[in-house]
Amino acid sequence: MGFRLHNEKNPSGPHFYERLGEVFGSGEPVFLTIASSSNATSVYVNGALAKTMPDFPLVLRNLQGQIIAGTHNADDGWAGQLLGIAAYERALTPAEAALHYETWTQKGRPESLTATGNVWLYLFDEHRGTVAHEALGSGADLNMPERYTAIHPHYLDASRPHRRDWSDILLNIAGFAPFGFFFCAAFRSPRASALTAVIVILLGMTISLGIEVRQAYLPGRTSSLTDLVTNTLGAALGVCLFQIRWVRTVAAKAGLPGV
Repeated sequence: MGFRLHNEKNPSGPHFYERLGEVFGSGEPVFLTIASSSNATSVYVNGALAKTMPDFPLVLRNLQGQIIAGTHNADDGWAGQLLGIAAYERALTPAEAALHYETWTQKGRPESLTATGNVWLYLFDEHRGTVAHEALGSGADLNMPERYTAIHPHYLDASRPHRRDWSDILLNIAGFAPFGFFFCAAFRSPRASALTAVIVILLGMTISLGIEVRQAYLPGRTSSLTDLVTNTLGAALGVCLFQIRWVRTVAAKAGLPGV
């Protein structure tokens, strides 16, 4: 589980990411406290200090925009539930973080709201609808979209493939090879074979690009430059196979259409 913090109005500006490990792996409810002073931010898990991030203060008035709950790995879903959110105008001490863990887990809400300077409180006790009301009347209600879309989609991620990705690379090539082969059969012309080959490869690349751009907006999917390249290579492989006479003969004997 990790935290990614940045300025929503300037996504390319300074931001912070810190990994805490498998906080939610047990399947049991987890109580997180983020306490920030002028020179550091601390994270408590179930009332106990888990991480301190020096030189990274949070200012409550700057926390505006969207709350996103999910996993760091875009390939995995998140089946958790938010049971409550409270925000304070000052950092909680370790003793207060432990006390709030006890009161939240025992009573379902924090105690001594005015003493700790509580500003926002969301208990998510409506149990229906798409609006979470702010319980103290001092903050805005949370509107939950019926369908989640990527806030800042990443197009054509160029990260280096891992060893586990090689099976996907081979599948991409094999999946687009029939595209190149049969489109060559459909568009072939005795006087323009080279031009046909180029057109089919570019068409395969264009279709793959459309798929990758669309995946940038789908939760659980990633837009990958590697997929674009391997899909295009697959289309080119299909074009090359079509140029081999005996391959076309075998395909024709197998009854494949258009060969």
